[in-house]
Amino acid sequence: MRKSKKILIFLLLAIMVFAGCTKYDDFADRARIKQAANNLDNVKNALERYYLDNISYPPDGADLKQYIGKFFTAKDTAGRVIDKWDTDIVNAFYQNKLYYETEDSLKTFFIWARANDKLHTIVSAGTKAFKDPVKMKQEKEREQKALEEAIRKNRLRMAREKRKKRKK
Repeated sequence: MRKSKKILIFLLLAIMVFAGCTKYDDFADRARIKQAANNLDNVKNALERYYLDNISYPPDGADLKQYIGKFFTAKDTAGRVIDKWDTDIVNAFYQNKLYYETEDSLKTFFIWARANDKLHTIVSAGTKAFKDPVKMKQEKEREQKALEEAIRKNRLRMAREKRKKRKK
């Protein structure tokens, strides 16, 4: 009897530890995605500042550090310049890669990266004129689900009407 109680207690503890670990992983992944999205917003804001100074965005495929890296530098208390681009910004992205595209450097840009979570979730940003392919895909999926739901409801309504006619 005592052995079975010990085994039961051990199993319950193991289940609780496993459940806690998976919850922590989910929490950590959500935090990594949020950090990548926030860093991408910071890059987007720096691109807008660059645009205000130069009346255009960097050319297509440009190394963004070369163009907007100056917006991510700071001085420490000793007066040394600290480059936050390499330490803070790109570290939030999978393989430290950030992708930049522009169709017309006078009007639009699009940036995207993969977060450091387990699934390497894509985060993206851009000007309003640029069609964000990730958001377009999500919108298309929502529209498809809404259409399927409307068709399902219509079929149910038609089936009810047929049953009512048969009963009469």
